[in-house]
Amino acid sequence: MKAVILIIVLVAVVQATSLKDILKAEFNAFKLKHHKTYQDASEELKRLQIFVENKKLIDTHNKRYVAGEESYEMGVNKFSDMTPEEFKTLVLTNLNPADSQEGIDYIYNPSSYVNLPSSVDWRDWGAVNPVKIKDPVPPVGLSLQLAHSKVTKQYWIKISAVIQIASGNEAALASAVANKGPISVCVDASLFQYYQSGVLNEPSCSQSVDHCVVIDGYGTDSVGGDYWLVRNSWGENWGEKGYIRMARNRNNQCAIASYAIYPLV
Repeated sequence: MKAVILIIVLVAVVQATSLKDILKAEFNAFKLKHHKTYQDASEELKRLQIFVENKKLIDTHNKRYVAGEESYEMGVNKFSDMTPEEFKTLVLTNLNPADSQEGIDYIYNPSSYVNLPSSVDWRDWGAVNPVKIKDPVPPVGLSLQLAHSKVTKQYWIKISAVIQIASGNEAALASAVANKGPISVCVDASLFQYYQSGVLNEPSCSQSVDHCVVIDGYGTDSVGGDYWLVRNSWGENWGEKGYIRMARNRNNQCAIASYAIYPLV
C-alpha cells in the first residue's frame, strides 16, 4: 500500500513539474510574440504568476466552450500578463454617461423596423476603415463626447449634426446600422481582456461603459446566436482580426445600445 501511495505521489510531482515547464515555455513564447520586457527579475516573476493565473482561467473557460457551454473562446493575447484591475486601469477609460448628451442634435428613433436585412457587414461595401494599431494604454479621463471622436464636432472632420440612437433600443440600433452605416458605441469592455473568438454573451456584463468602439454590422451565429459585429482599436492580433462579435437582442448587454451615435455629414 505504501508503495502505491509513493508511486502516486511521484507521478503527481512529475506532472506538476511538467505543467510548470509548459507554462514557463508558454510565457516565454508570449513575451517573444508581444515584445514584452520587464524592468527586473522580480517584475518578471510577478508577470509570470499573473500569466499563469490568467491561463488557468482561459483553459477552464475553454473547456466549457468545447463542451458547448459557452458562446465564445478565450485566448492568450497582449493583455495576458495583466490583472483584471490593471487592465481596467491601464487599457480602459473612465467614461461619464452624462457627457453622452453633449453636442447631440437629434435622436434617431424610427417608427418601424420592418424590412431590415437579416445581416449587415459594411466591410463588404468598402465603408470601413482598417483596424487601427495603437498603444493599448489610452489617455485617462476622456468624456463620452471625446471618445466618440469620429463623430465629434471638435475634430477636424466637418459634419453638420450628431445623431444619437434612442438609448437602449437595439431595434433602433439595428435600423441605424442597416440604413446609416457604421455606428460608434461605448460599452462595458471589462471582459474584452480574454476574448479570442465567437459571440461574447455574458449576462454579468454591466451597464457601466469604459471603452468606445464601432459597430460595422450584425448577424446571427449558429452557436452564439444574434450578434453585433464590432470593430476595436487594439490591432489585428486581438480577437477576430481586430473585431469582436457581441451579443445582440439580449437586453442591451454591455450597454451596447445605450450611447450609440453617428454623424450627419
